Amino acid sequence: MTALIHCQVATGLAIRDAIQLQRDNLSEDESDCWLHIKRQKTNKPVRQKIDTGLYEELLSVTNGTLRVRQPQLRRLFLRYVSLLNFVQDLEPIPLLC
Repeated sequence: MTALIHCQVATGLAIRDAIQLQRDNLSEDESDCWLHIKRQKTNKPVRQKIDTGLYEELLSVTNGTLRVRQPQLRRLFLRYVSLLNFVQDLEPIPLLC
């Protein structure tokens, strides 16, 4: 689950796109690491450069696939929403400028 959240934060992917990632979606060339997907909503191909650390983290996820079954998706989504609600309830910290 941590790899999914790191991927979403680093790339801006929708949760629906992030949970469908597979090892085939990742590639590496001489100097850069890349994520290749087709957006679920628009079906448009996307090629995005990703950090080497994120690339290695995604490769290390169970059996090279991030696919999540429906019950797991529901639990993941509920955790995600509860985390967002928690963050919204926090008091803003005033900036000292």
